[in-house]
Amino acid sequence: GGLAAVNTNAIAAKAGISVGSLYQYFPSKEAVLAELLARERRSLCDGLEAVLETCAGLDLREAVQAFLKIAAAHQLARPELSRALEYVETMLTLEVQRGETNARITGILAAFLRGRGVEEAGRAARDIAAMSRGLIDAAGLAGERDEAALVARLHPAVMGYLKGGGGRVIGPVRA
Repeated sequence: GGLAAVNTNAIAAKAGISVGSLYQYFPSKEAVLAELLARERRSLCDGLEAVLETCAGLDLREAVQAFLKIAAAHQLARPELSRALEYVETMLTLEVQRGETNARITGILAAFLRGRGVEEAGRAARDIAAMSRGLIDAAGLAGERDEAALVARLHPAVMGYLKGGGGRVIGPVRA
């Protein structure tokens, strides 16, 4: 039934618990949705951190592609949920949560970029995250499901940004 059909009775029924039990943990439908959003954002960040930990041996193109694959897969794995959560994020007052997630994503990307010789890694990380999120979200909203095609379109944009001096690179971006 979509987001309009979500209420505490439906959530409790789907979870196989009583509404009273649900209220012991969540005071409202909004609290359940906020927790779901937080869980999904943690999953994305965990995936990005896993790439950061394993990308040292990859050249720049491969490492960027690995980050983009995680982001695209996260959005397109359950596109209806992703679209609903994008809407929920704008409806609920979750500025602190959004800020924490954005800071974590930016931190992960900045650490990667610093390691590759990008001087203004924080700014570059914010730019790349915004550019990637815009394209990935638009693809999801358009009903796209092909992660590889999405990454193939996004990868040259990110590489062009990096090689064109986004973030003010000291010399060439290290592979």
